[in-house]
Amino acid sequence: MNCKEPDEPSLADYFSAMRLVSQRADAEMASMMQVFIANASASESSRAAARLVERRRMSGRPKLRPLIFYASARTRAESTSAEVLSIATICELINIATYLLNLSLDHKGAHRKNEATPQWLGGILLQSFCSRAIDNLSLPQAVRVGMSKALFRGFGRVADGLGLDIGPLSDPATIMRRSRDEFLKLYIARCGLLGGASLEAICTAGAEFAGSDDQRRRAQLVYGVMHGLALQVINDIADFVPVTRSGRSVGKDLSDQFADLRNCRMTLPVYELSRHPQSLGVGLLFGRTDNAISSETITTALKEVDAFGAAIDLAQAADSIALEHLEACDDEFGELLRHSLHVSRSNRFFGYLRQNGYLHAPIQSNPAMREMLIKYLTEWYN
Repeated sequence: MNCKEPDEPSLADYFSAMRLVSQRADAEMASMMQVFIANASASESSRAAARLVERRRMSGRPKLRPLIFYASARTRAESTSAEVLSIATICELINIATYLLNLSLDHKGAHRKNEATPQWLGGILLQSFCSRAIDNLSLPQAVRVGMSKALFRGFGRVADGLGLDIGPLSDPATIMRRSRDEFLKLYIARCGLLGGASLEAICTAGAEFAGSDDQRRRAQLVYGVMHGLALQVINDIADFVPVTRSGRSVGKDLSDQFADLRNCRMTLPVYELSRHPQSLGVGLLFGRTDNAISSETITTALKEVDAFGAAIDLAQAADSIALEHLEACDDEFGELLRHSLHVSRSNRFFGYLRQNGYLHAPIQSNPAMREMLIKYLTEWYN
């Protein structure tokens, strides 16, 4: 299939659109959270949710999910109805709600483990609020019901992904007794649920809103699943990218870095390291990253065995499938979606890894990874 690559100069338009949508969504979030706080009980759970939303809003960072909804709904960002702005904002709020669930499992953002319960309940409260907010929109009931089903079915799958995180993928010793193909199938499912299901939900809701035909609905669904899966893989890679470079933020927040290892969770880079003959060993890798020496040792070991190569191959294969399916969205809104893929392929994490010798081989098409991803799509979405 002849896939259309976005033109480099028009990336400026993409970022301009993303910033505009983010600014409007941030303002809408402030308004929605006033309603949330007024209607929620004055519990630690509601405060936990409100604090996280406020931090995200005040960060000022461009937000992908509201823009994805705009593009999927084929609606111009500069002339958007109030309903579309509200739904785009709700997409971001539901994403924050699922992140609260993840925080509670990983004990991130909480100094004591008993703080996990308010985080978990805060996520549930925020999701419930979003459901009511959709019900209150001045849209035909069939459209509201269709969007609600799409969003909450998709984000329910995120919880399934969290189940894999605290289940089989948190048992490294058992994982290492499986074949590489068995692990990859499990890992792809986990990334498809955690990262893919959320974008799939947003794209499907956008198709519901726009009344898209079956071909475009399928294209948007596959785009969402595959691009979201790729972003989750990139997120796992970023676990090992240093926090700063030349005084500039490159990787994750310090409290978030090495979180998967602290929680004994097997991701693809760590699996590649663990199966290497010169590996540090599972017992030394997991739960031993609470000081600078062990973190540096692990990062160096990952670099020496080219442990990031397979993960980047997987992310690239997923995005290539997403790009192919966007041929059915051959309009200016499909172009926005294509740009999001282009940006992820030039991700700053990848650039840092290349410049500092973490990638020993050029990124190229990996037929085996592609075949596994197609099987995943067939099993979950047919």
